Amino acid sequence: MVISYLKSIRYLNLLLLSILFWGLLIHQYQRELNPELDHFWLFTAILFTTICGYQINNYYDIPSDKINQKAIDKLSEGFYLKSYFLHFFFSFLVLFISDLAGQWFLLIMFTHLALIAYSARIKNWPLLGNIIIAILCSILVIIPEGLNKASFIFEDFNLAKNTNMVYVSFCFVLTLIREIIKDLEDINGDKAVNSKTLPIILGIKNTKFIVGICSLGICYVIINCVLASPKSWEFVIFFVLVISLVIFFIYRLIKANEQASFKELSKLIKFKFLTATIWLYFISFYHEFA
Repeated sequence: MVISYLKSIRYLNLLLLSILFWGLLIHQYQRELNPELDHFWLFTAILFTTICGYQINNYYDIPSDKINQKAIDKLSEGFYLKSYFLHFFFSFLVLFISDLAGQWFLLIMFTHLALIAYSARIKNWPLLGNIIIAILCSILVIIPEGLNKASFIFEDFNLAKNTNMVYVSFCFVLTLIREIIKDLEDINGDKAVNSKTLPIILGIKNTKFIVGICSLGICYVIINCVLASPKSWEFVIFFVLVISLVIFFIYRLIKANEQASFKELSKLIKFKFLTATIWLYFISFYHEFA
């Protein structure tokens, strides 16, 4: 049961989310943001809210998951609902324990409502559901900037001075691509439940073309970052790694035509996130002790 529960909350995704959030927060600490216990409470609320999103999505996805062979053994509709409400309760409990401002309470509430709307209906619409998830992930990335009471002004693509906002751009496009790839992976189950995702409306070939265009959007961001950022070795390493991953992703995208290959593409996007996150820790500690 424990293993099934961990699968249902996508524990590896939560781990990646945690590493990214605290990496960005550590970067903000270097910009005169002082560590506070409330930062931990806010992160905990985000974690519980994310789990709520996974569980309510699992609840609505039971029919399609069976067809796509993604159903989790031993877990029922009742389990998903109970788990959802339990984590919903804890997501707000930690906010009440904290001294965080009411705006964070409203953000968590908005996220819950968006996740319910997405899981119940919007995910079955072409592209809109993908965009909503990409926006929610981007909000997660921008929260550490908000804790520093920043104005969220996108100054330029200088990765050294505008790290969080550049990461928001990466996060939005990468998450959008991954959500579309997941729709490609789940096309059989989605067809069976009369979903109208992008691959079902446009077909696999046209959807892959859109993913390719989005990948070129990442290339655009990278090129601007290269031009605007310092040319020191630590930034060169980052750009070489990211560009290599993007090129490899596009190559694999061209060859992908079945569920297993789309699953590999989804994992590759996670690896991109992990690579960018590890570099964030590296650059933070490098400047701290250099």
